[in-house]
Amino acid sequence: MMRETQSMLLERIASEMNRLKFYTAHAQYCAIKRSILEIKSGYEYGASEDIQNLPFIENMEKRIQSAGLLLDPSLGHCFIDGLNNSDTSVLYNCLRAYAAIDNTKNAEEIFRTTIVAPFIRKTSADAAGTSGDELENNYKQIKHYIAKDSRQIGHSPSNKPLPVRHSPYVVGLLRPLKAFLEGDKARDYLTHETREELLLGTVTEIARRYYELAAELVSGATNKETVLQKFRQNAQKRAGAASGVSDQNVSQKDKMCVQLFLDLQEFGRNISALGLNPADILPYCSLWQCVAPADRQNTISV
Repeated sequence: MMRETQSMLLERIASEMNRLKFYTAHAQYCAIKRSILEIKSGYEYGASEDIQNLPFIENMEKRIQSAGLLLDPSLGHCFIDGLNNSDTSVLYNCLRAYAAIDNTKNAEEIFRTTIVAPFIRKTSADAAGTSGDELENNYKQIKHYIAKDSRQIGHSPSNKPLPVRHSPYVVGLLRPLKAFLEGDKARDYLTHETREELLLGTVTEIARRYYELAAELVSGATNKETVLQKFRQNAQKRAGAASGVSDQNVSQKDKMCVQLFLDLQEFGRNISALGLNPADILPYCSLWQCVAPADRQNTISV
């Protein structure tokens, strides 16, 4: 229980770090954009004030990087503990944390050094100077390892239920923009047309980046699913297992698309709350086409 609690906390920390990275990047963009607009409007004092605030953002980025250096070893120890104890809940939480901080390579390296390398070394040592029958037994052990042990550790996320609500981070995507547009400086110094232009341009840019990231996730999940499907089929054939057993479950890619679609709907509701129509924003439409179910592809409704 302690191990699972630790993994949940690490996942939460990783998710918060990811959100902070987004906020700092967005704040930097807004500060520069705001400075440019105020310079054009003749309010050089406010613009210089915004430029002076950029060191604060840069300092925040350094603090996030330092926190990441502290998170990596803790996450690594937790992941190794989960591997050694075949704790699928811990592995699931750790893998989500690695994905949140965009560091899945570390998880792959830990899996290689903790699980694969020791097994191969042991099998190779056992095979030295053995007869044909003993080599056959070693081969069967390897097949069993691939078909059972290793599969239990890459497909543990697929044991999770389908998501039913949007991710917590979505509600904060447009919050800084909304706060700026409703602030005194925007109301006093920017014309209505400028505010509307800034609103549409910023939302469009956020939606464009959102689409690029989501499309990359879906594409990567599709490729991995194809490889894993072939791997499962080959492993089942070699181990003599019945084919198609894992196909009864909803795939990880399908669950990812369901989660992205729930997030997209909430994002659309937040866009509507700012007075824009999500269907009029091209990147949002592209994102809808990417993750929406087949029966909802043609109608955008949030």
